[in-house]
Formats: sequence, C-alpha cells, structure tokens
Amino acid sequence: MKNVFTYSWVAVLALLAAGCSSSSENTGTTTNGVNDLNKACAIRTAWTNALSPTCNECIAFAKVPRCECQDEEYAGRCSAQQSAKNREPTCDGVDGCVNQCKNGDCACVDTCYAGKDACRPLGAATDGCLAEICDTYCR
Repeated sequence: MKNVFTYSWVAVLALLAAGCSSSSENTGTTTNGVNDLNKACAIRTAWTNALSPTCNECIAFAKVPRCECQDEEYAGRCSAQQSAKNREPTCDGVDGCVNQCKNGDCACVDTCYAGKDACRPLGAATDGCLAEICDTYCR
C-alpha cells in the first residue's frame, strides 16, 4: 500500500499551516535526529499509527515554520531542515519518488536519493528530525 493518503493529508495540513502568519517564536531546539535516511526510514517502519490524524498533523506542522496560531510542541521543529531541502535544486522530484515507495521500503527511499549528493544530507536532516519529533505521535 502506498503512502498516498498520508502524503495527501500531510500536504493539506502543510498548506493550512503555511496560511497562518509566521512567528519567530519556536519552542524547543531544532534537531536532525538520527540524521540518516536509512535509520529514519527504519524508525518510521515501526510506526503503527503512521496513518493516524495525530501522526500526519505532527509531520505536516513540524515541516513548516511555527506560527502564533499553533500551540503544538512539534510545530516548526523541522522547518529549517525542510526549507533547506526545498531550496536545493537537486532535491526536485525526490519527495514525489519517496511518496511512491511502500511503507517500510527503505531501499526504495534510498534509491530516490541516488545521484543526488547535495540533496541526500538535507533529506537525512529532514527525515531524521521528523522521525525524532513525531515518533511518539506515530508509534
């Protein structure tokens, strides 16, 4: 089963969060978590609630800058990593490729980054952060 529902839900939540006015206040520190694509994928493989609204909300809101309308502790926590990844031209198309991978298919995720040497560490930082920040909401 592909992650189409999950990523569609995440995209909707991300758009809603982006519509909120930005705030410079961010609770907590940023983290790159395991900072490794394969280790982050392995963590996500153990998520039994990966399709839950709470998990999807965590992933969506963690990836966008925190705004005043949010009180979730995870909001904005991985936005710096996601922003860096979004700015890197070699990352174009990677998320679409990853979205086509079956849940837990870490080799597929790894293949999506093949030949994208500038994108790989940015993806590792983003995925590592999300795996750490959202683990308790998705496990």
